[in-house]
Amino acid sequence: MTDGYLAIVTAIKWLATRGVDVTPYLDKMLEVIGEKSVLNDVFNHDYKQRGVNVRVDFLPNYGHRKQSATRDAREPKLLEKLKLERWLQDIFTRRLKEQLRALEESYKIAKPKKLPPARNEPSFISEIISALLTGVSDGIDLFSESVTMGFDFGAANEYAAKWVEEYAFDLIKGIDETSLEVVRRAIGGFVDEVGYTIGDVIDLIEPYFGDVRASMIAVTETTRAFANGQRIAAEELQKEFPDVQIYKTWFTNNDDRVCDICGPMDGEEVPMNEPFSSGDMEPPAHVNCRCWIEYNTRLE
Repeated sequence: MTDGYLAIVTAIKWLATRGVDVTPYLDKMLEVIGEKSVLNDVFNHDYKQRGVNVRVDFLPNYGHRKQSATRDAREPKLLEKLKLERWLQDIFTRRLKEQLRALEESYKIAKPKKLPPARNEPSFISEIISALLTGVSDGIDLFSESVTMGFDFGAANEYAAKWVEEYAFDLIKGIDETSLEVVRRAIGGFVDEVGYTIGDVIDLIEPYFGDVRASMIAVTETTRAFANGQRIAAEELQKEFPDVQIYKTWFTNNDDRVCDICGPMDGEEVPMNEPFSSGDMEPPAHVNCRCWIEYNTRLE
């Protein structure tokens, strides 16, 4: 099996441990490779078998090594963030492309009032919730590692689950509203043209339903999930110990991609309940924001 296939299989194994039904991915790989024995050897069991605990050992050629070289070495839980970014990018790439397919099949040349539903929408929603909850939970763990006080963050995880479930639907709604506006503007641009078709509209909007946008969503929401997890944990700690002062510090990736909004805040520290100089309480400050925050209690 080539390195490319190994990388894909590794990603599939990771999705399997997150509760995602990976059978469609494996079926597709079987079509491409044509050798079921290869997949069985990689998974050490028949990949169709249910209820098997698949262990995950991420390989360097999954892309993280190259990506992490461009990220700040100070960034905590970098590998976990990159994994989550890839997972979310995969989800939203598939969902956006499915929406584009549905548009092409169902729309007439008129400004739509809403997007057609994607096939398997409940499955997409479930995947998004699972991915976001993973990021928020990692954020809670990150906060717990940053403080020296012994504290049970069980309540924080319960609150995180409720937040994710509510936020996931707001996220999907916001993305769909942006997509709908793109479609409406594209159709509006063709109103005075003679002989235009839905195919012309699809060609125009296709870039907005592809990998680049999915990647931007993934980076933004990974940053948000981790930051929200940290904040949720900090709030629970503050409830239990109201006299303890908690501070947060903003960090950028300190490279040539850092924007004018975030750049001046690198290293800026403020009390937990106060905004940073940009007016933001925590990252992301904008779409595609890669910043992070660290909390401390200044306790020895």
